[in-house]
Amino acid sequence: MKIETMKFNLDPQFPEITNSYGIASDPDIAPPVIEIKSRRKAREAALQALYSCETLSDWSAGTIHAYFDCFHRLEIASLGAREGALRFCLELIEGVVLHGAEIDKIISDSSENWSIIRMAQVDRNVLRLAVFEICFRGDIPLSVVLNEAVELARTFSSDEAPKFVNGVLNRITQRADLKQSYPAFEVRVAAELKSV
Repeated sequence: MKIETMKFNLDPQFPEITNSYGIASDPDIAPPVIEIKSRRKAREAALQALYSCETLSDWSAGTIHAYFDCFHRLEIASLGAREGALRFCLELIEGVVLHGAEIDKIISDSSENWSIIRMAQVDRNVLRLAVFEICFRGDIPLSVVLNEAVELARTFSSDEAPKFVNGVLNRITQRADLKQSYPAFEVRVAAELKSV
């Protein structure tokens, strides 16, 4: 994964019949629009954007812009990229891209008999999203992160994927070294233990 510093700039200034690259589109053919109104939809869109990046072997902001231009242009135009779930989606994508090598190492070190390259592309990206949320975002309960990752695997991958994703993530949540290395992870684990 090519890691680069990026700042998404998906502002609502898209012309009505051109995309962000200035290429005229047919006004009679509306692009598919997937509304991002919940965090679940945000995770789905983030997974699809990361899948696009990996398929094209291009982790640049341009590839992510192209994904949003095709599937979320109208929504971005009406809501702006700073709104609720859409903003969460962009934060997930940016976090996975910026911390990609570190996240991939955590996944590789936590999966038994599976290198990250051997994993299905969808499963790999589901795990990347979940590991980013576990290690870098302290505002989301671990149980929610795990459940959402399993649901993404169930929706977008094979029948065996939910069990595989759940197993890898359970091993990650048990790693003491990660709890010490990532304050967001450690604080959340401590808070969840107090509530039990």
